[in-house]
Amino acid sequence: MVSLLIGFICVNSSVWTDYSAYSYFQIVSICDLIMIGIFYLVYIFRVYKMLSCISWPLAEFLHYLIGTVLLFIACIVAASKSYNQSGLVAGAVFGFLATFLCILSMWSSYKVSCVTQSTAIQERIPSATEPTVPCPFSSASSLTVAAGQHVLRMQDSMVHGGHIVLRVSKGR
Repeated sequence: MVSLLIGFICVNSSVWTDYSAYSYFQIVSICDLIMIGIFYLVYIFRVYKMLSCISWPLAEFLHYLIGTVLLFIACIVAASKSYNQSGLVAGAVFGFLATFLCILSMWSSYKVSCVTQSTAIQERIPSATEPTVPCPFSSASSLTVAAGQHVLRMQDSMVHGGHIVLRVSKGR
């Protein structure tokens, strides 16, 4: 985020050689800054818990993907139109740095959201080799829960790999 801001300031404060190229760079860098700021605020204030209809990891991944591609194009255009103006070259360099950091952020976002979820699911599935221990509060041999139109009856419970496993039968 800081490298985007520095790139924007460098381009904004120097003499422009091509108006369209640098206005495109400025628009892309400011839009990226705003979207990154919005995602930070969403995660800081935990808005994602209230808006569960949106897949936040997918939205973040698509934001980084589209923003990185647009920023990379803007940096190439800015670097090709700089004509050795020091501010414009510095803006393009910081833009390339921001592109690299966006790629790293996209990769780490994917690793945290997708790989962590898949390993957490695999950890919750008990394997056949782990020993099972009877659950200490399994003395209540039957527990009935009404879930909509179905009735669930607990037949048995046990501790399996640190998790409580319930055997449930579905009835009407």
